Amino acid sequence: MKKEHIKIPDNMKSLELTDLGYLKPWFVKGDDFRVVDGGKAYKSVMKQNCWICGQAFNESEYALVGDALSAAVRLFKEPPCHKECAEYAAQVCPFMLYPNAKRRKAGLNEDETLEGVNQGLEVKIAPDNPGEYFIVVVKDFTYYPGKQVMRYRKGDVIDIGYWIGGVRQQEIPDPIFPPEKIPPEMRTLL
Repeated sequence: MKKEHIKIPDNMKSLELTDLGYLKPWFVKGDDFRVVDGGKAYKSVMKQNCWICGQAFNESEYALVGDALSAAVRLFKEPPCHKECAEYAAQVCPFMLYPNAKRRKAGLNEDETLEGVNQGLEVKIAPDNPGEYFIVVVKDFTYYPGKQVMRYRKGDVIDIGYWIGGVRQQEIPDPIFPPEKIPPEMRTLL
């Protein structure tokens, strides 16, 4: 999304532009922002390239973006990116900005839909928009290919940002996610 008043991070300036003038994230396959390039996702979870800009990670600092449940149990589906790329996305991505935004499946093949990509996995991307996002910057994480998730240790946290409507909030909810609402199978992960 175009937001001229928001500074584009230097490492994102080489990204292609769409016909409408929007930056095209590195992970996008073709011209449809909903379709992910699996090879690029793999490079990202292997700590080689930022999910958004495609540039190499220069240091052991990875930003993981997810909802409150992801932050509470430390499991993230979205591959890692640079902190500045994640914060830029939190300010311009229509899905992250607008809580009523829904992931559209129209025009996608079954293997390109969220259900198709995650078929048979216990941990799935929630198709609903939570309206609030956490950007957790960590020194390291472990990727679990069978579940397609990243998990970090509490001691690896560098920074936690809580974003609503493109604005980083001054305070983080405590608890991030009420423990009683965490599904029983995930409570052992706390």
